[in-house]
Amino acid sequence: MNRFIPIFLSFLPISLCLISCEGFRIATGTVYDKCTKSSIENVKCKVLETEQCFYSDSSGKYNIHGKFMPLIPRRSIEVEFSKEGYKTDTIINPSFFVYLDNLQFLNTFKQEIENCGQDNNSLLNNQEAIFLNKYIENRNDFDFNNKKILFVTGSGGEIITSKREFFNSVKEWKEKYCDKIQTSLVILSVEETELYEYDAIVLYWVKIFTPKVKNKILMKSKT
Repeated sequence: MNRFIPIFLSFLPISLCLISCEGFRIATGTVYDKCTKSSIENVKCKVLETEQCFYSDSSGKYNIHGKFMPLIPRRSIEVEFSKEGYKTDTIINPSFFVYLDNLQFLNTFKQEIENCGQDNNSLLNNQEAIFLNKYIENRNDFDFNNKKILFVTGSGGEIITSKREFFNSVKEWKEKYCDKIQTSLVILSVEETELYEYDAIVLYWVKIFTPKVKNKILMKSKT
């Protein structure tokens, strides 16, 4: 035991030095628009503890610091990021990338989806049709207007879900990540439409959808 005492004593001065020394608590990174993924300049970065304000440069980069504190223990730095047209966000120990919600994009999206998914009627209302015509890519000129849609999810496309659940997923993903959910469209033939009373199937979060699963899902929709 005694042999460890010299070792301990040799580290003690270094430890005391680190504890007594002072240094800046710093944070650096870049601020981006969450929706467009472009950098944002002139974002106000306010250190809440000291109320010091710094601003992101023309490339969106920020370099901020708090007050002098002992190097050990390292305390947190809390920073408020704000700019007109964006939702203010407060982050503890921000690093590398900060994403701010673009209020104009979010408000426009909320208006577009406001009356979507209010019921589970397979026949789309006018606003739902307009929204899906814009939202779903690669639809081969398929027009959602006055169409009956079957909504399907699950990695293998094995779960029939509801119109309300689909639009709720769209809303939640947009608000959280400012992005679209993974969707695809399966247009039914005239014979299939007459038999199953749907014009198309909207798949979301589906990785594989085989003809066999498609037939199974259509038959299931009749029960």
